[in-house]
Amino acid sequence: MKNNFTSQAFLIFVLLISLQSFASIKYQVTFQDDDQKLTAQKALILESLDVAVQDWARFVSGKGILRIHIKVTETAVRMQCSGTGIFLKTISGQNIYDISGTYKMRTGLAVDAHKPDILILINPNFIEKTVFMDAQPRTQNIVIPAGKVNLVSLFKHELGHGFGIQGLLDIKTGRPISAGTISVFDSFIKSSGAQFKFDGAHARKAFAGQPIPLTFCEVAQRENFSKNGKNFTAYWDPSENFYHLGDCNGMHDVAESIRNSVSAGTWSYEVSDAAAGLRFSVTPLEAAILLDLGIKPYSAYADFKEKIEELIKKINTQK
Repeated sequence: MKNNFTSQAFLIFVLLISLQSFASIKYQVTFQDDDQKLTAQKALILESLDVAVQDWARFVSGKGILRIHIKVTETAVRMQCSGTGIFLKTISGQNIYDISGTYKMRTGLAVDAHKPDILILINPNFIEKTVFMDAQPRTQNIVIPAGKVNLVSLFKHELGHGFGIQGLLDIKTGRPISAGTISVFDSFIKSSGAQFKFDGAHARKAFAGQPIPLTFCEVAQRENFSKNGKNFTAYWDPSENFYHLGDCNGMHDVAESIRNSVSAGTWSYEVSDAAAGLRFSVTPLEAAILLDLGIKPYSAYADFKEKIEELIKKINTQK
């Protein structure tokens, strides 16, 4: 009886001191800056990434430990996020591939043990000219300078791509780059003329029963819109087609939930001379898309139960 009580007490003690480390998205990050362009800002960059990961973790959970690699390079176009593809299945003649970030989140397995699950490339010139780094990323109570983009919001945006909002379509035509080969995200895209939408069950539920519009434009466009009484310039570029939320036919016509989305294809790279820049949080829209991609929703109870079971196993193995 005494030994059993001692084990239970130890379990509770370990649980209490470990609760703050429990997270629905576990990850490890490596940082590469061969030319020492952003090494002085490394700590701030990694803390900003962590804040972004935790924002996503309010909605979704993953298995295993995500391996994120940040590489500073002038060859990057602003900030870019990518992964490695893995074949899943063939449906109606279409070979469907998953992305390594999504695959790890769903299965806990790595597509390639020698490559990161998520690769984020950062151009140091873009960081210097356009990006604002919060001195205290966790509080984010400093006013963002006019014309600057918040790094935490950018990481949230890029992680969305890493978690699966990316694919294998030709950004000019909407057809597969390689005939018969698409991503899981692509498999949910429905088109009508020049209109493309993400049509998943969870996405519809989060968007008043309608599929979520995706950006598609043939030439770069700008349009003014207002938020919180301030004017901003929405910016579309064909390079962002299909894998961002929004409608190139009119930013003012899309739902407020899309304008506020971290996965919108407008605010991410250019903000006008408004009084201050914008901050964005992950919304139910992008979370719903990840659920359609097969990633599980975050459940505090399920997470708590899983950690309890892990601790019990550890105790039993020590007997």
